[in-house]
Amino acid sequence: HAHEEPHHVMAMLSYLGILFLIPLLMDKHHDEFVLFHLRQGIVMFALEVLASMLFWNRNAGDMLTFALIVVSLVAAYRTYKSEKWVLPIVGQYAQRIKL
Repeated sequence: HAHEEPHHVMAMLSYLGILFLIPLLMDKHHDEFVLFHLRQGIVMFALEVLASMLFWNRNAGDMLTFALIVVSLVAAYRTYKSEKWVLPIVGQYAQRIKL
């Protein structure tokens, strides 16, 4: 199956928190599929970190962090299924990242 190829696994790791470092540092080929998801994964990770730091309103920070994690898991699943899903809002910022 196409979704079992190594680059799809690397792309999927992009959405699993700090694991985005694995494709960033280890994937020497950096095909466009991996780069697309890696960019979005980096933005999602940054948003998750920022949301978890919302100490001024702990409940809002927890809810936002939870929502971002759910979106990341859905993105990882869709990536595993070989989809190139542009995340709302995140996608427009992600494509500006130069890798």
